[in-house]
Amino acid sequence: IAHSQTSVSDQSGPKTPSKQTGKVLLYDFNTSTGAVSNELSLLSNKIPYGVAFSPKSTKLYATVNNYANDGVPTGSTLYQFDLSASNIVGSRSEIITSANTAGALQLAIDGKIYRAGYPTNGSGTSLSVINNPEATGTACNYSANSVSLNGQFTELGLPPFVESFFILKFEYKNVCLGDETEFTILDQPIADDVLWDFGDGQTSTDVAPMHTYHDPGDYTVSLTKYFNGSPSDPITKDITIFEVPTVPTERVEYYQCTDEESTDGIGTFNLHLINPTVSLDSDQIINVFYYHDVATAQQDSLNINWIPFTYTNSVADEVLIAKVFNPISSCYSLAEVQLKIKTSLDLGANLLYGCDLGNGEGQFFLDRQRTILIEEFDLPLESSITFYPNQNSALLGTENYLPDIYISGNDFIYIRVENENICYGVGELQLSLSDFDIVAQAQRMLCEGEAISDITLTSGLTSGDAGDYTYQWSNGLTTSTIDVNLPGTYTVIVTNSSGCQVERTVEVTRENSPEIGNIDSSNDTVTVHTLENGDYEYAISNIEGPYQNSNVFNNVLSGIQTVYVRNKNGCGITSAEVSVVAYPKFFTPNGDAVNDYWQLDGLSSEFEPESPIYIFDRFGQLLAQIDPVSSGWDGTFNGKELASSDYWFRVRLSGGKMLKGHFSLKR
Repeated sequence: IAHSQTSVSDQSGPKTPSKQTGKVLLYDFNTSTGAVSNELSLLSNKIPYGVAFSPKSTKLYATVNNYANDGVPTGSTLYQFDLSASNIVGSRSEIITSANTAGALQLAIDGKIYRAGYPTNGSGTSLSVINNPEATGTACNYSANSVSLNGQFTELGLPPFVESFFILKFEYKNVCLGDETEFTILDQPIADDVLWDFGDGQTSTDVAPMHTYHDPGDYTVSLTKYFNGSPSDPITKDITIFEVPTVPTERVEYYQCTDEESTDGIGTFNLHLINPTVSLDSDQIINVFYYHDVATAQQDSLNINWIPFTYTNSVADEVLIAKVFNPISSCYSLAEVQLKIKTSLDLGANLLYGCDLGNGEGQFFLDRQRTILIEEFDLPLESSITFYPNQNSALLGTENYLPDIYISGNDFIYIRVENENICYGVGELQLSLSDFDIVAQAQRMLCEGEAISDITLTSGLTSGDAGDYTYQWSNGLTTSTIDVNLPGTYTVIVTNSSGCQVERTVEVTRENSPEIGNIDSSNDTVTVHTLENGDYEYAISNIEGPYQNSNVFNNVLSGIQTVYVRNKNGCGITSAEVSVVAYPKFFTPNGDAVNDYWQLDGLSSEFEPESPIYIFDRFGQLLAQIDPVSSGWDGTFNGKELASSDYWFRVRLSGGKMLKGHFSLKR
């Protein structure tokens, strides 16, 4: 511990002997309790600044500032104390006295002690260094102002470190399985002896050992250092030995197809395509690089000198070196790849129809063409068949292949067929839009009471042969037509040979036959009322029609008429009779058998048989009461013929309706 009551930069007055009160004190330190004891004064009545222990703590160094009697600084002195000597105070050795200020001392990671400070008459731009701090006296190899700061300035201090950390550091390299892993102590040679434990049951006392692990995995490596026969606390590190990528043991042959009759064995290869083979489809994260020779692959530690993946071989059957590299561990393995040319298989002209989307584009199912090619050319089932927008991409087998469901207009695309690193061929595929017409929506009626299969639903195809399509109805049937007898929504998916699908929906509703309620008859007008609202049409007198939408008939002849109500959807015709009541305006009871009687028309034994007809003269006298089903009134009253005149009648029909009128009697 360096003590001084005087600052080096203190300009308050001369540094007289009365101000040189600094001391350097040495203590024993208990590492268990942290207590210090056995104080020993190494220097007193000085102006010390920096102190530092050698790496093994066998030597202590101290810097002390020097002043003239008038207080002017004259430089400093560097002292060494031998802590292993029986008389530590008496072991003091002056290493150097110079014009530099005392400055701080700092043990560094390289085992050397560095010293700050600057000339008392100028600025400092370098550090001094004790190269061998464990050596006694000037053998410590002190080098003044030898470490340049490249134009930067030094004054008194240095960055403080916990120096014991420097003693317990080591590094390692080469962590790929099968490599010799190298271990290096960063602060050597500061220990008397070392003991390495590699975590796999093996040990070594070498300062810089080489060790080969037999299995990948995590290992805890410890280093114990011995000073004067006493071990330090071991320092440990967890290291990982990585498995190297697995590659084929034999040369891999990669065949490229060509669109020309190649005879020189030269072609352009997409080396990306061989990556899965040389890496044995590893599930690890790997990169693959290609080189012309093994030496270049091994020396390219940064993986920057590999050849392009789109590569044209320089000679027939050229052999490249594949470097299968794990970017996490930096471990790699090498494999050989031989580039070969194969004459392309003639895939012929191919045509594929797509489903018209109605906007000039269609949906093409390329996977169907894949199945056709495998069957047509008897290719292995595991063949890889990919589709590309242009021929060059197909030849190289680039990654911009087309999806199995491809949207396009009429166009040409290209096919590549390969299997197990062999390109069989490249061909052309014409895309053409195909459509088939279907009535997508329809309605059908089911009439109440009709038997099963009375209504047939069709697929809605308007052209083409029904046998060229497949059908899937919502009720599970697969025929082009089905018979139903229940209302509901029925759908059918119609698929053509290109895989295009259109869905048709048929709404089936149940219709009842019309039921007639009331029929109103007034003079020559008939109105027909049904019990339910429906899509009906009406006719009178003739079941064949003509039919009309209105339920009102005008100018109807008197008498018993038949009205007809028909469901427009073909679900039955209902009829009913109606009495259209009318009366003659005159009659001539002269015995010629023509108009000899007056009677209402439209009354009969079935219609209004219980409605008597009353006849009056103009004075209101009741002249006759006649039966509606009789021949009528003969123009007499009490057996006497009445004179020509106007007469009145009244009849109350069923339902309370009163019918009145007048007529003439002519003689």
